[in-house]
Amino acid sequence: MEPTEKPTQPVKESKRRELRKAAQLTPEAHDQLNKASRKLKLSRQDYASAAIGYFAETDLDPRKVSKASLAKVEQRVVQETYDVREHNANIGNRH
Repeated sequence: MEPTEKPTQPVKESKRRELRKAAQLTPEAHDQLNKASRKLKLSRQDYASAAIGYFAETDLDPRKVSKASLAKVEQRVVQETYDVREHNANIGNRH
């Protein structure tokens, strides 16, 4: 006998707030968050979540972001582009 799934109910606003996690920011970081999120017309939550996701995916150390770090990302993009082009050429040469 399979367990029956309970219908999901919308989460009340007060419950949603309980599900959020809090992080303490320095005053400087909070100012940067406000400025950057306004510039991109994002909520602070969406901006912070996207920034965290970006650093997690790129394996960059956010404390050490520099031109060298960004060059590393650019190098990855160039290599992936080359790999895709090479793959596409191989597909075209299979006739």
